[in-house]
Amino acid sequence: MQGFFADPVQFPVGVYDLRTDEGEYLINYLSQPIGYPSGVVNRTPVSGHMQQGLNQWASSITSAIQVPPGIEIGIVRTYDVNTRQLVVTINGIGKKDLAGEIRLSVMITESGIVDAQNDLEAGGIVDDYVHKHVLRDMLTPAAGATVLNSISTGQTFSETYSTTIDAGWAAEHMEIIAFVSLVNGNDIPVVQAASAHLME
Repeated sequence: MQGFFADPVQFPVGVYDLRTDEGEYLINYLSQPIGYPSGVVNRTPVSGHMQQGLNQWASSITSAIQVPPGIEIGIVRTYDVNTRQLVVTINGIGKKDLAGEIRLSVMITESGIVDAQNDLEAGGIVDDYVHKHVLRDMLTPAAGATVLNSISTGQTFSETYSTTIDAGWAAEHMEIIAFVSLVNGNDIPVVQAASAHLME
């Protein structure tokens, strides 16, 4: 959650400041939304535009899932409810030969956050709007962490990260989102992604 709606100075209707430095980087990289809702599929431009409106998502997703991923990844995690310590291991395997820098990104999101939101369909400000999949933190740099400079079919990699979950966050409503990207000049398109609930 970034941009105008997340800024409590520009849009002072909510209680929480849900912005993150990583989110600010991502919204600048992906470009400011053309409107709300809008989205990006695999960080891949369509007709020269990264952002897509609601009516474009279905066709873009349908096209994207037809392409076999060049890398598969899985998430293994442990979480200690007493210390709130989270350890995340991302395991990957090449499904075909890929040349170029391969980066890994690991995010932590939270759902079920109740705060005000401007909802045109509901007629304006909704004080008890339930926000979902809010970016809380990243275990890697915002642009991703370099794990390989290329990968071949059958080649594997494994990266482990740890963090302490903030006491104000509801661990039972959190997810780990991991994805691998293949650097292509200034573009960093997503090759594959996976998700897992923080708590089993």
